[in-house]
Amino acid sequence: MRNFTLGAILLAFCFGANAQWSTSGGKLTTTNNVAIGSTNAIAKLNIESTTNGKMLRIVGKNKDLDIYMGNPAHNYGFYWRYKGIQSGNNNLMEFWSDNQASSHKRVYYVKQDGNIYFEEKMAIGTNSFGSHRLAVEGSIGAREVVVEGGGWSDFVFEEDYNLPTLSEVEDFINTYGHLKDIPSAKKVEQEGITLGEMDAKLLQKIEELTLYVIELNKKDAQQERALKALKEENRKLSKLLSNSLEQKKGEQP
Repeated sequence: MRNFTLGAILLAFCFGANAQWSTSGGKLTTTNNVAIGSTNAIAKLNIESTTNGKMLRIVGKNKDLDIYMGNPAHNYGFYWRYKGIQSGNNNLMEFWSDNQASSHKRVYYVKQDGNIYFEEKMAIGTNSFGSHRLAVEGSIGAREVVVEGGGWSDFVFEEDYNLPTLSEVEDFINTYGHLKDIPSAKKVEQEGITLGEMDAKLLQKIEELTLYVIELNKKDAQQERALKALKEENRKLSKLLSNSLEQKKGEQP
């Protein structure tokens, strides 16, 4: 009991003369804020390092609980926030960042169902984002990728679509070295491609090819009908000629 009392006195001295401590059942408790390494007990638990200007602070606000790590003046650092919205499974665990411009950003949060929601950019294997929300240096393995978006290419089948002639297609290829509406190899190397947009462009070309094939099939069928008519006309002429020759033979004395 003497050792416990001495320990309580030392803790009370370290945590500040104004703290009101009580002992019950071997427990040392206080309802006041507690500071370690600082006399500024602005949170329920405030731990600061005077040598490098860092601190750990635990702050309870209504249903929320913040665990802050960073600059003692709260100018920059990071903190987790348990967002006690309400009972049940609707509470959140959030991760926030504070930069020196006093800009607070929620980086991500976790729902109690275990799902994670990111609100800032993410990089894997690289420190360059470019213009992407997710930047990955290396391959991505997946069993299926679903690209959502509009702008599909069925407009090719509309009546007012201006389907270029094959001669125009040939002229464009000879001039530019690639299909119209399809990026060149140099542009792809420099800028990459957008999967959804590229799939739509490739579908456009497939649909155009389909129209060309349909048109060629119509011409082929038309030529086949014309050839069949010529054969029938030739057969009739041959028969008339044969009959005429037989008739002349019969008229000879």
